[in-house]
Amino acid sequence: MENCEKIRIIKENEKNCITLVKINEKFCVKKELLGEHTVYYQLKDISHPCLPKIYEVSYENGITTVYEEYIEENEEQLSQKSEKEIIRAFKEICDVLDFLHKKDIIHRDIKPSNIIYGMDGHIHLIDFDASRIIKNDVEQDTVLLGTRGYAPPEQYGFAQTDKRSDIFSLGITLRQILGEKAEKPKYKRIIDKCTELNPDNRYQSTLEVKKALTSPNKKIYSQIAVAVVLLAFIPAVLGGMNKLQFNGNENNLDLSNNTNSQESLIKLDAPDTPHWHESGAAIGVWGNVPLSGNGREVAYRFNVYRTDSPNIKPNSQKDISVGSGYMAGNGGLLNNENILGADYEAVMAQHFGEEGYYWYEVCSIGDGEKYTDSDYVLCSHPYEYNQGKAKDPIIPINPHWITVQTEMGERYFVSIDNLEDYDDSDIIVFKFFDKDNIKVADNMLQKKQLMENNKRAYISPSIFQKDNNYRVAVAIFSAFPNERKNYLLDQALEENNLSDYLF
Repeated sequence: MENCEKIRIIKENEKNCITLVKINEKFCVKKELLGEHTVYYQLKDISHPCLPKIYEVSYENGITTVYEEYIEENEEQLSQKSEKEIIRAFKEICDVLDFLHKKDIIHRDIKPSNIIYGMDGHIHLIDFDASRIIKNDVEQDTVLLGTRGYAPPEQYGFAQTDKRSDIFSLGITLRQILGEKAEKPKYKRIIDKCTELNPDNRYQSTLEVKKALTSPNKKIYSQIAVAVVLLAFIPAVLGGMNKLQFNGNENNLDLSNNTNSQESLIKLDAPDTPHWHESGAAIGVWGNVPLSGNGREVAYRFNVYRTDSPNIKPNSQKDISVGSGYMAGNGGLLNNENILGADYEAVMAQHFGEEGYYWYEVCSIGDGEKYTDSDYVLCSHPYEYNQGKAKDPIIPINPHWITVQTEMGERYFVSIDNLEDYDDSDIIVFKFFDKDNIKVADNMLQKKQLMENNKRAYISPSIFQKDNNYRVAVAIFSAFPNERKNYLLDQALEENNLSDYLF
């Protein structure tokens, strides 16, 4: 590619060289791989939110050169997240592997280092250097690749690898990331089945794995039910008691020592009547579910879809979303009391790309202890996105740092001078870059939230490293995308209104 500037080498050995490069002010990963890796040509022609985009593939003089999307990694590793978030991430891995397997692509190197927990809170599956296309007329793989400890027996030449080989590695990876939690019965059962030596004894698809991560061990719960029935007769035999009581309540059976499962939990109500904001803003609105979230904050998950016609509804079982998000906040509480009739809102303009008709589906998220997630429900009508008459974006003026002395030391904020020019619902994104112009963090808020916080956005000092210059840039997503175009600044350019900050 032209205008390719080398930034740094990510990884290098006798077979491969992986380099971070910058092309036309955009960061990319350049791979130079020994041998012919035809799978990248197929990956270039497909798209999935959990896969890096492949921009260019070429083969010359025994070297395959690939240019692909650079995925920014979250500061907090997936293994550091909560048990619930880890399982949610693995369900995403199951989905993207199912997407690949249906196209006869086997990854063959599933392991923690090839699963990036992104800044967007979602996983991204990378490194297809060991991948292959399934061939139905061969008995074993021609080239034996993969990482020892994660690869199944057939990957060492005993048979041809197929989608069940990825399932084996998925089980090993789940055990690695869960750590001690992997010994819980509900996870141990799943991992043991994933890692059976005989592929016929494993789960036969990643969707089966996803279902197992959602469903309980029915055998265990049937045994508990039998035990409860048997126990019910003991008091009558021993003491002639008429009623069996647990914890002082005849109907309150305490199974706290047993692992919760999705089936044993109460399914939350789905958000009521999701629709687009009556003002014409690209804001999703739905009925609040106060029991969602963690008891202090309500929580929702949504997916955004695009169609070419307002009469075509998306099918979440087969259509790939163009964006997704997680929303949490105190929208369900007022003076610590649940607001049963309140609505919840989420700006979705940042997920709009091509012109067309945009839909969203939303579900309420359970706490994993008493409640499980609700079903997804689709918005009542699409949002027509047409920028034909949209005015030019309002350019943010003078992004700058604000340092505040507190009892806990210095705290760092950012702001711009012309907040008043934006609509209250407009999304303002502050992006933070280091001296090499690599983005290290971002903070996204609505204008009204900034106004409530003294016109400034907080940035955690944990992102900063000593002796490094940091600069801030701003992107604006209009809540009325048909009236005002977005202002998208992906790099902190060398301009006077982008200030330096030295740590």
